[in-house]
Amino acid sequence: MTTALEIPDRFRNVLDEDFFEVVDGEFRAIERLLAYDSVLASELAFRLGNFVRPNRLGMVAIETMFVLRESPLLLLLLLLLRRPDIALVLQKKLKEYHVLNTSAWDVVPDLAVEIVSPTNFADEIDTKLVDYFAAGVGQVWVIYPETRRLYVHESLQVARGYSEDDLINAAPVLPGFTFRLADLFDAIENVDDEPAE
Repeated sequence: MTTALEIPDRFRNVLDEDFFEVVDGEFRAIERLLAYDSVLASELAFRLGNFVRPNRLGMVAIETMFVLRESPLLLLLLLLLRRPDIALVLQKKLKEYHVLNTSAWDVVPDLAVEIVSPTNFADEIDTKLVDYFAAGVGQVWVIYPETRRLYVHESLQVARGYSEDDLINAAPVLPGFTFRLADLFDAIENVDDEPAE
């Protein structure tokens, strides 16, 4: 059954205006996506959603905080909350793990997507990968908009790199969903003035 996780009141004033994660009990303010990266995330989430929703395969979320590790007996230092730029929760989990009006969704996503901005450090991305796979995330995509590359991580040991023209396949997490990074960039950068007829 889903539990309602709320951030303890003693942190409420500090965090009300912050975009944050909780790593080993430490509240860390994080930066929101830059404008281009945010639109890129929206475009990818839109395409994922158009694939999963009609087929009742799951739910896509943007910048939603997830409980990756809970704290037994409310020991805050064991709490791990991460906020992937995009996440997919497959249908089989949705009946048990409903979305509640709380600080974080108490479910481990099946797919997490991180979009790397110039302000991100390599060790920060690596730590997120460790946390995601330790929690049971099935696949992690790391997108580098500046070099137009995407890495699909199946585990900490196995990753595949793609350039913008390669066909990216989301199997085994989401079989049948494929896309090219070039199409995402094109949708953002080459917007026609006239609507298609």
